[in-house]
Amino acid sequence: MENKKLKTFAALLAAAMICLPVNAANVVSSDVFSKNSVKPWETDQKDPAKWDTSQNYLSLTVGGPGSISISGTASLQGGAYDIQGKKLKLERPSSASWTASVKLNVDESWFSSAITRRTAVFRLDLVDAAGNPLDTSAALALEKRSGSTPVWACINPELVDGWSYPKLYTGTSSGLLRKELEVEEGWRTLYIKCDQGNITYQVDGKVIGGFDLGVSEAYPDYAALGAADFSSHYTVDFDNFYLFNGNVGAVKKILTEQEEEDRESSREEKYRDKRERWRKNHTEYLVYRNGEEVWVRGNELTQDQIDNETYGSRVKGEMPDSYWDY
Repeated sequence: MENKKLKTFAALLAAAMICLPVNAANVVSSDVFSKNSVKPWETDQKDPAKWDTSQNYLSLTVGGPGSISISGTASLQGGAYDIQGKKLKLERPSSASWTASVKLNVDESWFSSAITRRTAVFRLDLVDAAGNPLDTSAALALEKRSGSTPVWACINPELVDGWSYPKLYTGTSSGLLRKELEVEEGWRTLYIKCDQGNITYQVDGKVIGGFDLGVSEAYPDYAALGAADFSSHYTVDFDNFYLFNGNVGAVKKILTEQEEEDRESSREEKYRDKRERWRKNHTEYLVYRNGEEVWVRGNELTQDQIDNETYGSRVKGEMPDSYWDY
């Protein structure tokens, strides 16, 4: 069973690696949430307390008077939670290969100890080739449980509780260390992709999960944005929803700590070499030629001449900051 899952995920990753360039011709449906946005979003389960695009992105607020209390666990795993949000009817992509994306603002409030629970959800309701609703949706969520940092979660009907919490396996001297995939602050791009019935989830191009729908053709019928109502008042920010034809968006490999260190060392070395070349090209050396002292550019001299025939040096110009910023 484990080998089958690994093969399935390898197939999903391979499919995700084939990407199309983003252009207007690939866009099927979209909403950039400008302050004049008039897209026909409709209530999904329950209206949010506030749906505001006045700042040219979507601020979705839940909770407040009349909010519905959570029953059961505060985790998505419990399945007993209420979503306040809206959904948008989508045009059908031209093929069974498509990509949906939205940006989510992971601001400092997600990491605040003063805020106990919150969940933002990006969901797609799916239909088959004949337009019949499928039993499962595809959804990617950011969840903050009581007293914890936020974690990514994605629907996976192959699991008992229906949700997957991505893990990163990091190589150590004693074997593999399993830890939750770190959530980074800032605007993050969430992708839900489908290729011939295979769903793939990505965050900023990193593949974090996926599953097989069991059908050769599946299409998004509605896109929904919402937040879980924990009887508390909070706001989540979304922006730039797109549905594309084809597989759009770069794929980034999730690196182990050692791979991250190796990559960082390699980048440091490349920038060190880059600075060295700049210094060589902008350094002049004092030499005697025909009985006179003259300044000569370093790239006109061999290293042996620089070491043995020069009497001074000077740097012309100032190295740009970009030579340090990697």
